[in-house]
Amino acid sequence: MTYSVDLRKKVVGFVRNGGGQREAARRFEVSLWCVRDWLARKDLRPQQKGVPRQRKLDKEALRAHVRANPDALLRY
Repeated sequence: MTYSVDLRKKVVGFVRNGGGQREAARRFEVSLWCVRDWLARKDLRPQQKGVPRQRKLDKEALRAHVRANPDALLRY
């Protein structure tokens, strides 16, 4: 589950101001592992999942082809 950046900041702030990690997990209803992960990170924004796909066509090659063939259609 992805938690909001606002909630993440509240949890991290709670712990950094003297609250315990377990108490923060109970109070904000998140797992202890989430609390520990957020404390270890520099950036609290959610991480990208997965690996970006490789494109089948090179953008520049496609642009050049369209420029060279402006009347081409997508269908036969």
